[in-house]
Amino acid sequence: MPTGPRRATALTLGANAIAGALPGGAVLATAWSYRQLRRRGIAPELAAAVLAVAGALSALALGTLMMAALLASGSSSRAVGVWTMSVALVSLASAGAGVALVRRSKTVRRHLRRLWAKSSRHSALARDLGAAAGRAAEQAWHLKPGLRPWVSPAAQALLNWVLDLACLVLCMRAVHIAVPWPGVLAAYVLAQIPASLRLTPGNIGVIEAGLAALLSFYGVPPQEALAAALLYRAVSYWALQPIGWCCCAVVSLKSRRR
Repeated sequence: MPTGPRRATALTLGANAIAGALPGGAVLATAWSYRQLRRRGIAPELAAAVLAVAGALSALALGTLMMAALLASGSSSRAVGVWTMSVALVSLASAGAGVALVRRSKTVRRHLRRLWAKSSRHSALARDLGAAAGRAAEQAWHLKPGLRPWVSPAAQALLNWVLDLACLVLCMRAVHIAVPWPGVLAAYVLAQIPASLRLTPGNIGVIEAGLAALLSFYGVPPQEALAAALLYRAVSYWALQPIGWCCCAVVSLKSRRR
């Protein structure tokens, strides 16, 4: 693949800027990333597979962090948080089991193709989308066979979440707020659940309010919880927006020159 780590970093920052600033940003960011990969000579199915696998690894890493939060909470866990994280983990596990079943069973794939063919027989666009999704899924399954090649990208996906959590912890320490372990871990992963819905551009207001409420729920005084949430967002979101848009502009200009 002709995209090295430096270009991939610029591509990721640019996509994050688009996702964080525009309505429907997640869809637009995915479309922009796909276009940039295509302009670098990457086949359509491979480009779609790379983006899909990256999203799946990110979700798996967040699920791992959520499991760690459940195990660390122990007797100090709160019922609402435990139930919410448990439902999220069951959903992730069910999705993973479904993917594994489709991957291993030719019968299941055959039935799914028939079902899709019946439901999309009146729409050529739906048939084309289904065929493209099938080719992308097939490409994703054959990107790198075996388990060992996926250890590094999975670890990096987990590290991405861990470093973001570390940003929150350091922001709390910067304003002299006592970090309520393991409550801060539970609050962080729970805040990512509404964030995944992308209710507002960049989840503005959703993350701040949700994280402040959750930190308060786990023992941080409300004023301090709000201060920590605002500082965390200023560092992890607002400070990266200008950098991301610069990367977006540079990547787009270079791809057009090609």
